[in-house]
Amino acid sequence: MPIPTPSPATIIATITAILLLSIFAVFLRFYILRRRSQRWRTDDWLTLPCLVLLVGLVVLLFYGLATKALGYPASTLASLLGDQAGKVAEWKSVTARKIGFTALLISTGTAGLIRVSILLLYRRTVGKDRPWSDTRNMFIFLMMSLAILWAIIYTFTFMFMCKGKFHVLFYGASLPRNTCLDIFAVTRSASLQDLILNVLVIAIPVPFVLKQAGSRPRTLLVISAFVAGFAAVSASAIRMLCMIWIYKHGFALGTEEQLLITVETYTRTMEIMLGLLAGTLAALVEFISADEVLRTCQNTPQDTHAQGDQRRKDSSRDPSPG
Repeated sequence: MPIPTPSPATIIATITAILLLSIFAVFLRFYILRRRSQRWRTDDWLTLPCLVLLVGLVVLLFYGLATKALGYPASTLASLLGDQAGKVAEWKSVTARKIGFTALLISTGTAGLIRVSILLLYRRTVGKDRPWSDTRNMFIFLMMSLAILWAIIYTFTFMFMCKGKFHVLFYGASLPRNTCLDIFAVTRSASLQDLILNVLVIAIPVPFVLKQAGSRPRTLLVISAFVAGFAAVSASAIRMLCMIWIYKHGFALGTEEQLLITVETYTRTMEIMLGLLAGTLAALVEFISADEVLRTCQNTPQDTHAQGDQRRKDSSRDPSPG
């Protein structure tokens, strides 16, 4: 049974659209900070390396699609290449493994940075007037510690999955159990951890803000973070379900390994992009205040015409000399 994989055109279209939206949101975040002459805080600074690493993930994914190392089963490529099928298929298989391995390392660290940035934003908006001993701040600090700890643990786990023998990881037909960890078991546990942690990070402010009736900016902050972050949680859930599906039905190492890596890399990239977008949208909502809304409402076309009529009346009463 073939692995359910989105088409290369679908991957390119969705990744491009959300990446451009994420870049625009991050740019708008810093533009507003500069216009307001506000200093950049830690959660603002963290979005910059996250955006750079995200672009790196997208470049890896698009390179794999362009070279057909990702997005296509090896059996389809073999039927098109003829005599050179063996060498080309081997190169594409090795390239796909390298892309998947690099994406694992980048996405694990980037996801940790995004979670810490969102948690610091929560701390700044719902707990800044309270001491660290407060329940909500202690919970946020605990989640930040878990996010950092899990990012470090899984980064080193992926890095030394084969005890530093990368040639075995990239070029071996199969991974010997006495040398390498069970890659599928590790990635499956990582997908489950990502799903749980994403749900916890997004659900943190809900019970706190519900106790503060009438706090519209904070309520909007939680709503926007939840709505935008729901898509990131969905990406985590899809990745975990794919891992469970593949574990149940299995896959052919020689023909479908590239599709497996494609699904893994695509869903990880979507999760990172949507997580960054969720945190940035939450930060943008923080800039909304009642005074700004009033100023916007007052600056209507009717008011503009009225101001123009008043200026014309004033000029007719006080004509220029001449």
